[in-house]
Amino acid sequence: MNYEPWKLKVREKLREKAILLHKYDDDRQQEKSFVVEPALENMHEFPSMDGNRRFCVATSDNLFNRLFIKEELLRKVVKLYPENFGTNDPEDVLMALCKQAPNSILDNNRYRKYLEHEQYAWIVEFNENGVVGDKYLRLDLFRHVIDNEKGKDFQGGILHVLKHFCYCECDENGSHYYPLSFETNNDNISGTHYILRTIIEAFFMSQLEKEKSGSKIQYTARVPHNNHDLIAVFYYNEKAGVHFINSLHIK
Repeated sequence: MNYEPWKLKVREKLREKAILLHKYDDDRQQEKSFVVEPALENMHEFPSMDGNRRFCVATSDNLFNRLFIKEELLRKVVKLYPENFGTNDPEDVLMALCKQAPNSILDNNRYRKYLEHEQYAWIVEFNENGVVGDKYLRLDLFRHVIDNEKGKDFQGGILHVLKHFCYCECDENGSHYYPLSFETNNDNISGTHYILRTIIEAFFMSQLEKEKSGSKIQYTARVPHNNHDLIAVFYYNEKAGVHFINSLHIK
């Protein structure tokens, strides 16, 4: 199969970053996929809204692609297992994702680790010659489940972002809201493609502001959303030169 030349050049750059991240991110050194080149069939082109800029979203495998890029799996899971969403327990969401893979050779514990350590996407900007920009963004499904003042939370990643949003479907009985993660929030989105484009706009096309949060440094950007702003929050691994998505929420 012939692939566009830009994919080969982008993949080479992503592999270089993956090796650095494997070396300098203590949380992620057990990941096998860090040192594997992204599969060309999992590299997707996303043009900017005005069509003047091009971005590559390279997913770790087809599961992340079906969950977040095509999102048909996410829509299926939130409807099949509504009792696992909006419960204020992140583990319930992970259990729902384990339930949707009954034929997996992994038991629930190992499948959970697979979700935690092997599900992510890279995002970079490139031009028609395949030249990659100097900003690298990684979207984990989630980094960890952590304890906080409210109980538990997803630390960073898409499942943390999605706790701030929901799907809304209308029928003859009125509107029905489907939480997309462990919290219940009625800020309705049309689909995860909206989240993806908002993250790209915030990171690549907006001004990043450096802030100190406790003992950690984070970078934030504002993006218009309905009648208010969304705040995108990123963590930066300086040694590897890679940013991670931490959150996206209403101001």
